[in-house]
Amino acid sequence: MGPSGLQRAWDYNRGVPAWLRPAAIGFDALMTGVFRSWVWTGLPSRRQWARPLLVGVLVGLLLLPLDGMLIELARWIDRERIVGGDVRRVLVTLGEYGQGVWLVLVAIAVWCLHPAGRRRLADLALAVPVLLVLVNAGKMLIGRPRPRDGMADLYGSIDFLGPLGQHPFAAAAHEDAVGVRHAWQILPPADLSDIHSMPSSHTAFAFLLSAFLACAYPAIARLAFVLAVIVAVSRVIERAHWPSDTALGAALGLAVGLVFVRRELGQRLVDAVRRWLGYAPVFRPQASTAA
Repeated sequence: MGPSGLQRAWDYNRGVPAWLRPAAIGFDALMTGVFRSWVWTGLPSRRQWARPLLVGVLVGLLLLPLDGMLIELARWIDRERIVGGDVRRVLVTLGEYGQGVWLVLVAIAVWCLHPAGRRRLADLALAVPVLLVLVNAGKMLIGRPRPRDGMADLYGSIDFLGPLGQHPFAAAAHEDAVGVRHAWQILPPADLSDIHSMPSSHTAFAFLLSAFLACAYPAIARLAFVLAVIVAVSRVIERAHWPSDTALGAALGLAVGLVFVRRELGQRLVDAVRRWLGYAPVFRPQASTAA
């Protein structure tokens, strides 16, 4: 049996000063892990969902040490009114891209303007609830407080409550939730989302919608993803999320979108249901156009 990766790293870094050797070995191990993960995610059977998730996690980890500084920058932008007036209103409006009204408007546009593309809406319709479950599960398991002013006085950028973490909500501000609430409690009122920062659901659904539009209509792929990036930036500027929250949200939305749209899972489900009911399938799978 050959030497382990750790032993090879130790031998390779033997010439490094003793005080620096652990850091060099740790860096080698990290790069080895990243390389092997990149190869594993590149296999055709998992490339569509694994690569976006891996990139999102890595970007999130890189942003994590910068979260506090970037939120302070957002607070300064807000305090100095760098972004205000019509620009702020447009930013807030575009920040809802990917949410319910936008999804309905896109569905209506596709249904009315492109009858041949109607069957693709089944893929989007199935992806939405799946992503909703994944995002909310992440919020409950991670339990990260948002960087809003009231919460920023109590928690920093590296504070994670976890599923059993708890926060004492004030009775005056939360009449229906007096006292302590845990991170796994995700029911209304909406104010209790103050401990559900990671991942960003707005960013996740923006990238889901962009993935759908990019696969169905490649000509507008760049515009769709620009809108999704605007959503991520707006969530940070509004101090509703830490930057790393948006990275993980983008990864989840993109992964779910690419899998459901490119593999036409919604269309296949409709076909299966129709066959079960005794009807001829209408949604016949077709090769999706890559973005």
